[in-house]
Amino acid sequence: MIGCGFEDLLGKKVLIVGDVGSGKTAMTRALLIQATELLPSGSITVIDMAPSRRKIGRDYAGGVIRKGEWVTRVRYLRSATINAPRLDGMTKDEVLDIAKSNAAELGKLLQAFLDVPSSTLFINDLTMYLHSGDAEFLFRTVDRACTFVANAYKGSRLLDDRGSGISSREHRLVTKLEKRMDLTVRL
Repeated sequence: MIGCGFEDLLGKKVLIVGDVGSGKTAMTRALLIQATELLPSGSITVIDMAPSRRKIGRDYAGGVIRKGEWVTRVRYLRSATINAPRLDGMTKDEVLDIAKSNAAELGKLLQAFLDVPSSTLFINDLTMYLHSGDAEFLFRTVDRACTFVANAYKGSRLLDDRGSGISSREHRLVTKLEKRMDLTVRL
């Protein structure tokens, strides 16, 4: 995996980045399972920002963290109305509208965490918020957790954003977030 277990990540900020199909969500899930075995029930919040899974060539883009026994030991926050802007939007305006709608929904989940924070925060597919959301609000949320583990898209397979600019914004803000991390894992 990354040469260490979750216990080595306690008190750290960790970001897992990679292209479509690189294993970001699988690695996040593996660390989450380890965390639920190590930490007391209720001390972990999971914000799952991923849209439903889509086939992209041989790989899949998006997809929520596959649930298991761990889900009963965490606070799991997810919106069922998240869509993939670059895959679902056919025009620049549609892409921007989807990104804006996602940011509004996901902002509510971030606020729910801030209202009742836990010591450990996991976020799956945080780039969905960065397409249009307030990056400083996300950074403040990250800072609120003692331990933070998340994954983010950083690749080249989803660059066509119909001229909306969300791909360059996403790349810029993920790079900025990486600088705030104790560890960035590149897949």
